[in-house]
Amino acid sequence: YVLINTNRSIDSTKKTISADTDQFGYYSIFEISVPTIGIIEEDIELQSAEIAPPFTDIDGHWAKEFIEKLRLMGIVHGLGDGRYGPDLPLTRAELVKIVTLLFETPLLEEVTEKPYPDVELDAWFTPYVASAKAEGIVNGYPSGLFIPNQPVLRVEALKILLEASGIEITGGEMNFPDTEKGAWYEKYVAFAQANDIVHGYTVTASEPTNLFNSLPLRLGDYNDDVKKLQQTLIQIGYYDGKDTGYFGSYTEDWVKKFQTDYPTKTGSDSAGVVGEATAKKIAELAGLSQPNGETYQIFKPAGEVTRGEIAKMAVLTWELATEE
Repeated sequence: YVLINTNRSIDSTKKTISADTDQFGYYSIFEISVPTIGIIEEDIELQSAEIAPPFTDIDGHWAKEFIEKLRLMGIVHGLGDGRYGPDLPLTRAELVKIVTLLFETPLLEEVTEKPYPDVELDAWFTPYVASAKAEGIVNGYPSGLFIPNQPVLRVEALKILLEASGIEITGGEMNFPDTEKGAWYEKYVAFAQANDIVHGYTVTASEPTNLFNSLPLRLGDYNDDVKKLQQTLIQIGYYDGKDTGYFGSYTEDWVKKFQTDYPTKTGSDSAGVVGEATAKKIAELAGLSQPNGETYQIFKPAGEVTRGEIAKMAVLTWELATEE
């Protein structure tokens, strides 16, 4: 905001507002309080054209204060229709723009080569992606692609934010039950958890099968639940393959072995198929089973980050990075 305190006046006849300022730029009226015609009892606030107007869909939302801070810093501009969309997913390209602006990453003056095969030179996000890549903030996927329009995952967002911040990422302990020790994201989650950047989701245990989003899991499935199944089976010593997310015959054989060693009382799960009974036993052995009614925190590392969540994570990371 630029606060106008000099020669401010309203001409109700001409329907004009005037004031003196030494700040050059384009301005629009953001808010004005006029208790009586022609008399201004409160400050007139003018807003730079680079700052989006207040969003229409964040009142009452838990992330409002974080979203507002980013808006007033000129970092976020919403969906273009007055909304911010706090519960909508954020794309990888959108996140890179946010972090490069927030942490003042040097932007390349000219981009003459595509930073990734799927990032076109004329795309709006290319300068941000190219600059972030040059600074080592993003590396893309093993395939060589960046996939800019894909929703960013929670662990990906955390890594990009912390790398862009320049903070030394050390210390902390990752103790969410749905995260994997030794995973590439461990140091980022551990640091963020120790510094109150993330707090996870509170869930109430009614069934330990909330480890998975959808059951049953069977041969031919290919999704995040299968990946989590494979990771959990590795943890308890019942799978020695890769956590590809594909439920192939090798995964099926290990599930059958587990079911042989730990037959379920209900007998409701078919051989090689992970239904509720098998999932419950897997969660129990992995230490992910909680007594009914108790609450605990999970992180959802492979979950899509929302625009509200990224606002909180970004502001808290920025505040930590700028502490004196």
